Amino acid sequence: MSLLFFAKHPVNGCDHPTNKGSKPNLVKIQSNRVAKAYKELGIVILNPTIDRLQFGFYPDDNLRKLHKISEADWAEYTEYLYKSLFAEAKYSGADHLHLQTAAWTKKPPHNKYDLHLVFDPGKDCEPINIQAYPLKKGHAVMRFDMNPNRITEKGMERFWAWVLDLLVMPGATISKSDFLRWSRIRQFELAVEILGARPADLIVKAMAGGKQKAIKNHTYNSATGRVETHYPTSKKTNTEYVYDKRQGMLDVGAEPIYGNARHSRAEFRINDVGFHKLSSGKNRFKRLDMQALDLDGFDKLDYDQKLFVLVAMDRTLDKAEAHLPATLRPKYRAIYTDLMKNIWMPELLWANWQKTLRIASGSGCISSLWKM
Repeated sequence: MSLLFFAKHPVNGCDHPTNKGSKPNLVKIQSNRVAKAYKELGIVILNPTIDRLQFGFYPDDNLRKLHKISEADWAEYTEYLYKSLFAEAKYSGADHLHLQTAAWTKKPPHNKYDLHLVFDPGKDCEPINIQAYPLKKGHAVMRFDMNPNRITEKGMERFWAWVLDLLVMPGATISKSDFLRWSRIRQFELAVEILGARPADLIVKAMAGGKQKAIKNHTYNSATGRVETHYPTSKKTNTEYVYDKRQGMLDVGAEPIYGNARHSRAEFRINDVGFHKLSSGKNRFKRLDMQALDLDGFDKLDYDQKLFVLVAMDRTLDKAEAHLPATLRPKYRAIYTDLMKNIWMPELLWANWQKTLRIASGSGCISSLWKM
């Protein structure tokens, strides 16, 4: 089942247009991907997805003791594993595993491995890069780099089935739960797509304990003067940010996913955690709060009121009010607050997060891991 998203405010205009006379954008979206639709604003927020996942298999002595594998047997196990991978990719003629010849294998962290592979999950899927045979001790036995958001559910099932078969070796069999238990995520990008709004249309705040953080919200402005990225925490240490995904694709010569429709992305970067941490702990979406400008209402304002709203969005409401006589401040504050609509739903997004994880791990195969 799908629905048509009516993009009321396409990009082919100025910073805050109603784009009168322009054709509205109709984008087909599967209904199960939609977290919240604001028809009056022309904004749709999609369910969270995994945009990037890099992880490694880091077994230690606990794993060997659990399976009663001696150190010598473990060395033989890993050697057999590497030889099996190489043989499958080069000699078996398998259509899903190939040797990697790309130049990026010479760059860190890929250059820390001697064996570079590509796994093809199937139709409509992005390949999965795999490194194996580390050149020094301390590195992962195997390292994986993928974008689950660009791999179908069947593709993920095919990948995990291949991993399970791979882990069956003479003298030892590593279960999927054990594989994930002793794997470590090095980079993980959790993404929420916001269709129908650009960062310039949004107020983004960093939150802690239900209250706004005192730290200033840093913004990045493009050459046109339009805000393209919000850094709610800080530029140097940010783990959450909101950026113009459509403009980012245009900058690298790619075709925008949703055509002329405005497209922002809220991204949460998570580094160096175990798989079991992904659905446990605090709701990561509560780290942000977000409001969107009602562009239709904005177009109905007088020019001086429009200027006030734009200054308030760029410099904060308090600083914009400082330029007004005290008698006018209540009126202009009311105009501003009426136009800024709350669109961020952290509880709703968190509720859909485990479903995303189940798809990414292959039909809920790792759901039991969350109970550990």
